[in-house]
Amino acid sequence: MNKNLLEIYDLKIFPWRINWEISRECNFSCAYCVNDKSTTTVSSPVHTPEKIAAVFDSTGKEWLILITGGEPFMYPDFNQICLLLSQKHHLQITTNLSSPDIYKFADTINPAKIFLISASFHYTERKRRNLVDDFIDKCNYLKSRGFVVLVNYIAHPESLPLMEEYFATFKLMGISSFALALRGEYNGEKYPESYTKQELALVKKFVLDDTIELNSALGKLNYYGRYCTAGQTYFFMNPQGEVSRCATLQKPLGNLFEGSVCFGNKLVPCIAKNCNDVYCGVAAVTNKKACKLSVFLEKKKYKKQTI
Repeated sequence: MNKNLLEIYDLKIFPWRINWEISRECNFSCAYCVNDKSTTTVSSPVHTPEKIAAVFDSTGKEWLILITGGEPFMYPDFNQICLLLSQKHHLQITTNLSSPDIYKFADTINPAKIFLISASFHYTERKRRNLVDDFIDKCNYLKSRGFVVLVNYIAHPESLPLMEEYFATFKLMGISSFALALRGEYNGEKYPESYTKQELALVKKFVLDDTIELNSALGKLNYYGRYCTAGQTYFFMNPQGEVSRCATLQKPLGNLFEGSVCFGNKLVPCIAKNCNDVYCGVAAVTNKKACKLSVFLEKKKYKKQTI
């Protein structure tokens, strides 16, 4: 396990956090991915960099904006978006590093305003496209320009035999890395349930936290009844700009781009039986448990909330 990485990259150092799924389109076509695959355009609503920066600035809060996808670098003018957002906010970007714009990003964005580049290493897809070295080169370049790069290694059965070799390579490069359990199907088998004992032992060796990671992959990451800052200081936003308390409970609190978001002002108990926010959820949830009445009332309130 790599629990020390959870302490080093502690999201809680930023009081206000929003997980922005900027689009669901991706130029890769990984068989196990749930997002729209192998496309070259973004079909979700597209806003100008100036509009995006203005709406975040108008909240009066200094955000850590965790930008995910799809593939964020496919979004039009993404580098300019990062440049403007990083004037007043910090960013974390989850990317497959496939875009040639990575180099321009590294040359123009202030690394002090980028909390983390979470680089997703999809070995099977990169091998198919003969782009494995391209990933290594971009990790090296980002690091040379002062960015913090954290590689997440997708533990696909075909990539498991090379896992230890690549983790050693990343370590020699001075780049931290961790494994993500496969969530999906391979050869008709469902994962992570179909890992052999040997494969599971290898995955557990390199995940951030084996309990959190495997419970999440199995749909059993449960914080039900515990008070959570989701909806108070942590939020999720979809490609349409609809803001919800988290990625798990997605009934909207309003639309950021329309100026209609009502941010919460108090802790409420979690009412989900599985947390889809994973490590964002770990940072948001508290150890304080709510009474049964509070949970019941929160479920009733959420049920009445407009979709």
